[in-house]
Amino acid sequence: MQKCLFCLQSLASNTGHAITERLQLISIPTLLIWGSDDTMIPINYANEYVSNLKDCKFVVMEGCGHRPHVEDSEKFSDIMLKFLGNKVQIAQPITV
Repeated sequence: MQKCLFCLQSLASNTGHAITERLQLISIPTLLIWGSDDTMIPINYANEYVSNLKDCKFVVMEGCGHRPHVEDSEKFSDIMLKFLGNKVQIAQPITV
């Protein structure tokens, strides 16, 4: 919870720009998934994030809020796997 509060305080203050500027230091492909109905960090912040990431794939999950990975976990997983190129092997459950 403290990390979330710090993030919100940073976005609301002048130091929020320092965070988005530091995004330019990320040099690997990045996937940014945002819920269209996020009220915690509204989607209007997304453009600033995306424009500061060098190699960014941006996906808006319609009808989701701040936790798209919980609200529509199947769609979220599909997006993640597609981004990763389906190179990730999903562990199969062990039957006892």
